[in-house]
Amino acid sequence: LDSWPCGSAGFFFASWPEAAGQETCTQPSATPATIPGYFEAYATAHVQAEMLKDEPRMAAFRSAVEDNAELFRGKTVLDLGAGTGILSLICARAGAIRVFAIEASAMAQFAKRIIVANGFEGVIEVLNVDADELEQLPGGQKVDIIISEWIGTFLFHESMLPSVLRARDKWLAPNGLLLPDGATLFSASLEHINHKEMELDFFQDVAGFNMSAMVGAWIPAAQQQCVFHKFVNSEVVVLKDISLYNATVADVSVWEATWTTKVTRNDIVSGFVAWFDLQFHRFRGSGKLSFLKTSPTDPCTHWQQTVFYSARDVPVAANEILHGTTRVDVDPSNGRNLRVQFDVTGDSSSINETWFVTGAGC
Repeated sequence: LDSWPCGSAGFFFASWPEAAGQETCTQPSATPATIPGYFEAYATAHVQAEMLKDEPRMAAFRSAVEDNAELFRGKTVLDLGAGTGILSLICARAGAIRVFAIEASAMAQFAKRIIVANGFEGVIEVLNVDADELEQLPGGQKVDIIISEWIGTFLFHESMLPSVLRARDKWLAPNGLLLPDGATLFSASLEHINHKEMELDFFQDVAGFNMSAMVGAWIPAAQQQCVFHKFVNSEVVVLKDISLYNATVADVSVWEATWTTKVTRNDIVSGFVAWFDLQFHRFRGSGKLSFLKTSPTDPCTHWQQTVFYSARDVPVAANEILHGTTRVDVDPSNGRNLRVQFDVTGDSSSINETWFVTGAGC
């Protein structure tokens, strides 16, 4: 799949144009440097604290390193998008002999101070650069391991994964390790009418003013929420499963998934919910396999789940089969964001809508 319909990607309800002769455009893979304000979004203590306080996130990355310390001893590591340097510190403590911590935002200056305060300045070198604009690491070195917390809302929001893949191609030594090395994006239908109606009713009377015009902006904006599993009303489908060793920038920039699922009860579909798993040591090496799970049955993370509320509620029956296609590309008006379409058909109704994933936090 190489091209998508061109056009404005503002927050207005729309179906994905499919008409013959529709003008289309190939979506380039934007680099972070081309996206206004991209790096500055990570340069605040608030944003960094939100990630550091995410216990499932921190536990997964720590386990991937500390439970496999023998893989880090004497090795050279690249930490891409290092932020405060927390992953660099964990790798150094596990025995890495050298760590390059690449952080393009002003947070790099704080990372340097944190690293000195913890006595690892002889191991960790902070590089305040954009990895996509760096041709060589100091000394022209290759690295044994690349670790990066590149993940965003709906897995791919923030458009950082292409930078990791480009770093892999430039700097990872043969048989080197990537952490995480696998990721799987899941989805299911859900009934969440009460919450949706509460949100939409809010705009009917705000301090005595009718703001119902905002409904047209609320529906196409994907929501970040911690969803209770009881609201999920279909079997789970896989939208995307990737190995970071084999994935290309094209694979993760514009893609579609065709799927079929079964409704689990007589109910209403008011939208779709998506979440992801990360895998560490899934594809290569002798490391202990570990996961970071963000499903509605797992402890909520700062990513939460991504909810796509439909403009209308669709009745469904137990065991009804839903046939769907999900299309994903970069929002042409903001390369950090995503444009997502669900085209879903049941026995008597269908949903064909487009949403924009803008995230909240990191």
